[in-house]
Amino acid sequence: IFMITKLIHKCLSILFPIFCFGCEKENYYLCVNCKEKIAPHKEELKIKYCFQVLIASNYNNPIIKKIIWHFKYRGARDLANTLSDIMLSNITFLNSINKTNCFIVPVPISKYKLRQRGYNQSEILAKSLSLKTGIAIRTDIIFKKIHTRSQVEMKTKETRKSNLKNSFICLNKTECDKEKTIILLDDIITTGATIEEAAKTLKKAGFKKIIAVAAAHG
Repeated sequence: IFMITKLIHKCLSILFPIFCFGCEKENYYLCVNCKEKIAPHKEELKIKYCFQVLIASNYNNPIIKKIIWHFKYRGARDLANTLSDIMLSNITFLNSINKTNCFIVPVPISKYKLRQRGYNQSEILAKSLSLKTGIAIRTDIIFKKIHTRSQVEMKTKETRKSNLKNSFICLNKTECDKEKTIILLDDIITTGATIEEAAKTLKKAGFKKIIAVAAAHG
């Protein structure tokens, strides 16, 4: 089975070659040289209900912009591996935290959006990060109960917050240690309205410490 899988991947790479988003080098989504050009995000962000906000890169970087756009809107799910590598390189916290004292919670999307897009990019990114760090992932805690308009359509932070108000719900039906740190993960943070609303919902449900983590800000 392994050999068959390897052969299939080899055939696909011939039929559909991949190229680095930075320099177009073949067989890489992001080559080593271009990866080194992805500077860590240095601006300190504050989001209500979050103990800390940690971001790997800046969305203004054209390479990051291309990667996230293809990952989110063009169905390039394999790019989760590239983004999680960048996050591990640029966010030291993810390499140092005690993995038994926390879990990753991807920001959920509505059932309508899930049917429309076919996948939740934040959940795929969370799974990639979980595999590399050993930190457990939980997708059974917070859900988006109301489909809202795209945040891209909202022009101000106030309208973004209003658009998301009361759209999340916690339905934790399994045992869960609410003393553990939640790593609330999204692919990109813009104004922080989505993370804030999700964190507020988790706080109301009794979770004590929430750390927001994202691949990019912008």
